[in-house]
Amino acid sequence: MMSLLEFKTRIQNLYQKYSIYIEPIIKFVVSMVIFILINSNIGYDDRLKSAPIVLALSLLCAFTPSAVLVLLSILISALHIFHVSPILALIILVIFMIMYLLYFHFIPELGYVLVATPILYALNLHYIIPIMLGLFASPIAIIASACGLIIIYLFQIVVQVVNMQFGNTIEDALEIYTYVIDNLLKNKEMILTIAIFSFITIITYAVRRFKFDYSKEIAVAAGALTCLLGFLTVDLQLGVTEQIAPMFLGTLISAILALVIQFFYRALDYSRSEYLQFEDDDYFYYVKAVPKIVVSEQNINIKRINPQRTRDKREDREEVYDDLEDEYYYDESGDEFYF
Repeated sequence: MMSLLEFKTRIQNLYQKYSIYIEPIIKFVVSMVIFILINSNIGYDDRLKSAPIVLALSLLCAFTPSAVLVLLSILISALHIFHVSPILALIILVIFMIMYLLYFHFIPELGYVLVATPILYALNLHYIIPIMLGLFASPIAIIASACGLIIIYLFQIVVQVVNMQFGNTIEDALEIYTYVIDNLLKNKEMILTIAIFSFITIITYAVRRFKFDYSKEIAVAAGALTCLLGFLTVDLQLGVTEQIAPMFLGTLISAILALVIQFFYRALDYSRSEYLQFEDDDYFYYVKAVPKIVVSEQNINIKRINPQRTRDKREDREEVYDDLEDEYYYDESGDEFYF
C-alpha cells in the first residue's frame, strides 16, 4: 500500500511540475483520436482525411477549450456528410446544434464527456462514463451521457442513410428527415441505454453522498452492479445475448478504472477519523473529519560499494603508512623528527 501511495505522490508531483506541457499533449492526442474516429466512420470526403488537416486541427484543439473540439467535430462530421448528401448534412447539423446549445447551456464544464464517449464506446469502456459522472458531478450530468450516446447512434443512422442512396429532391429530403427522426426516436436500444446510464449516475451519486466510510468506493461498486443488472435485462429483452459477455468484461474494467481514478484523486485514511462538535449563534455543528493520506517521496541515495576497489584502496593506504614510518628517525636525545 505504501508503494502505491508513493507512486501516486510521484505522479501528482510530476503532473504539477509539468502540467503546462502534459495537458496540451493529452488534448492533442484525444483530438487526433476523435478526428480519426470521425474519418473512419463517416469519412466520405477524402480531403478532410488527409494527415495535414488532422494534425492541424488537433494542434488547434490542444491549446483551446474543449468547446472548440466539440464544434470542430460537429463541423467535420457535417462536411463529410455534405459530400454525399447536402440534405442529410443539414438535418444532422441541426440536430447537432440543438444538442450543443442544450449541452453548453446547462453543463459547459463537461464538454470532454461528448468527445470521450465515442472513444470509450469504441473500446467497450463507455460504462465508466455514468460511474465517473456520479462520482464527480451532479445528476444534471445525465445530459452529458445522453448527448454522447445520441451522437454514437446518430452516426450509425447516417451510415444507413448513405447506403440507401437517397436523392436530392424535396420528396427525398422529407423521406430522409422521416427516416432519421423515426430511427432516432424509436431506437429502443438507444433509449434504454440512456435510461440505464442515467440510473447508474443517480445511484452512484446517491451512494457517494452518504457519510459512512468508503462511500466513494462503495458508490463505484453500486454503479457497476446497477450497470450489470440493467444491461443484462436489456440484452435479454432485446435478444442480443452476444453482447452480454463483452458487457460484463467492459463493466468490470470500467469499475476498476474508476477505483484507480478515485484513488489518485483523493485517498482518505478512515482509521484516523475524528468527530467534532462546535456551535455558533444559530447552529450546533456535528462534523466528521477524515484526514487525507499524504505520503512524501522518499529520497534515498544508494551508494554502491565495489569490494575489489575498496580492498585496493586499503592496500594503498597501508603502503603510504609504511612509507611514512620509514621517514621518522630519532636523535640522540630521543626527540622525534619527521622529514
